[in-house]
Amino acid sequence: VYKDENGQTVHLRDWRLPTRAELEIIINFQYKENAAMDEVLAGQWYWSASGPVKNAQGSDGSEDNAYIRCIRDAYTNQTGD
Repeated sequence: VYKDENGQTVHLRDWRLPTRAELEIIINFQYKENAAMDEVLAGQWYWSASGPVKNAQGSDGSEDNAYIRCIRDAYTNQTGD
């Protein structure tokens, strides 16, 4: 649940665990020079839909104690329906 730019409450039901490939893309992109995004995966381990993924540049966590960072697919209709 969040409020959009007009102050309307939006309920989203399509959150999911990222695939291993999606996590690797985010990890690689966030560390590129002049990246257009902030660091969003600062930990060392994250759960993917198929198991833990290591972020070699991350600072903490373990394979047995990985972080979760859910994602959504991009839609024109922002409610995800």
